[in-house]
Amino acid sequence: MSAEDDDEPAEPSLSASAKVVATAGWLVVVVGALGASGRITHFAGAIPWRSLALWMVGPAALHDLVIAPIITLIGIGLARLVPSLVRGPMAAGLIVSGALVAISWPRLGAYGALPDNSSILPGDAPADLLRVLAGVWVVVVGLVVARVIRARRTAAVS
Repeated sequence: MSAEDDDEPAEPSLSASAKVVATAGWLVVVVGALGASGRITHFAGAIPWRSLALWMVGPAALHDLVIAPIITLIGIGLARLVPSLVRGPMAAGLIVSGALVAISWPRLGAYGALPDNSSILPGDAPADLLRVLAGVWVVVVGLVVARVIRARRTAAVS
């Protein structure tokens, strides 16, 4: 055995808190799987498999097949058009916006809505999404302005 073998790093291990969180996560997965399989009954009665599939697969497929390619193309275009100073905040804004649209898709489509119970999907989903997206882009613009101001101050000092 050489001296180099003694210097190999030890296998990484999870902290106690990470083990607790991982265990809780797996318990949630197990309860969800048992509920979906009908082994655990719940207050909603029979599982609407079509709606469940739309909720589980729809946003992921929408993201992977539509939103991510569009955002990638926009990102490539922006990388050529905008200075490197603002690329990071703009990329983050695009990623967050895409994720928000993907997770809002079931609500925008009103999947699971019942005509006699307006409290299931309250509010105006498109307007709510636009408000959240506007908030994201206000933060992005604020970060861009802060970066530009910082860059100008740094250039003035140099």
